[in-house]
Amino acid sequence: MTREHRVVQPRSHLAQPNGPAPGVYYVGAIADVNGAVAEGNEGNNTRMATGTITVTP
Repeated sequence: MTREHRVVQPRSHLAQPNGPAPGVYYVGAIADVNGAVAEGNEGNNTRMATGTITVTP
């Protein structure tokens, strides 16, 4: 059995002209949020980055 890996470009972007508010942010991703793909393991559709992003004023 092989695993298929793909890079998917986002379909939309969130523009914030003034930038995000200062603070600490976490980055995560969710795949198949609506459950459209039948899978043997629905519990592996999310992933969080291990670090944080700090935005300063």
